[in-house]
Amino acid sequence: QGDSLFVEYSLEGSSYYALFQSLEHHAGNEWYRVVRVSTQVTADQVNTLISRSLPFFLILGVLILLIAFGILGGGYWIYYQSIEQAVYSTTLSFMEQIADHDHLNIVNQMDSKTEYLQVILDRIDAARDSQFEEVIYTLGVEARTTSFDTLYLITTDDEVYDSSYLKTSLQKMPWAEEFKCAEGHFAIRYDEVSREKWGEFLVYGVRLMTPVSCGEKEIRGAVGLVPIAEISGQMRLESFDGQGIAVVMQKSGDIITASRQYSTPDNNFLSPLERAQFKNGGSLESCRRAVEQG
Repeated sequence: QGDSLFVEYSLEGSSYYALFQSLEHHAGNEWYRVVRVSTQVTADQVNTLISRSLPFFLILGVLILLIAFGILGGGYWIYYQSIEQAVYSTTLSFMEQIADHDHLNIVNQMDSKTEYLQVILDRIDAARDSQFEEVIYTLGVEARTTSFDTLYLITTDDEVYDSSYLKTSLQKMPWAEEFKCAEGHFAIRYDEVSREKWGEFLVYGVRLMTPVSCGEKEIRGAVGLVPIAEISGQMRLESFDGQGIAVVMQKSGDIITASRQYSTPDNNFLSPLERAQFKNGGSLESCRRAVEQG
């Protein structure tokens, strides 16, 4: 439905429902929110409802005895099917509600970060008489007083100045290609493993089509690093008493953040599905194709 994809599959002795919802709302973002729930949730709810109604059918059976045994059995089968379908629909609806709620939170958070970077660039453009050194100092203050771990300004000479007052070549930055290819905003995951700094981050960037002047420099754009834990804190990563998990992934399947109850060796949500058996005519190929098409 819309930008959502629903699949059911079996993997390593367990069966799951998975709902993929696109988070693509501007150029540069190719993320998906995935809610995966064990089908045991549906089975448990059906069994609970059936066990509660079973005494009714037993009493009815005693009263009708063997005369209406066929009618009773058929009625029970129809009742079971209706309960199963109702629980299935309720489970899917709840998965969609979780995805919609997190979708709004994640998109709002992404928008707020890129908008903040745009405000920094607009402020530089409005104060053309400012000294570049003053702007870099202000950048350091903003990094310390916001959720950004590090802020960067990128010049038309492919120089990068960060909020720690360091200058680096754009080519040495891990997000250089994403910045060069961006047409406006972009957001990617980045794992820092250097001795000076390590951790999991989201990289938000804004690349201007028309540079702005700052002293003797021409500023092409701004980039900010935010700890990935911030976006995790805005998501409902577990549901259904631990039988449901949530994942945010890129179109490639590479995981940006996920429930602690979920792990995969290569940090890719789609890779394990190569061993899965899809139901209702589904396949991994059609799933990948739908995700790629958004």
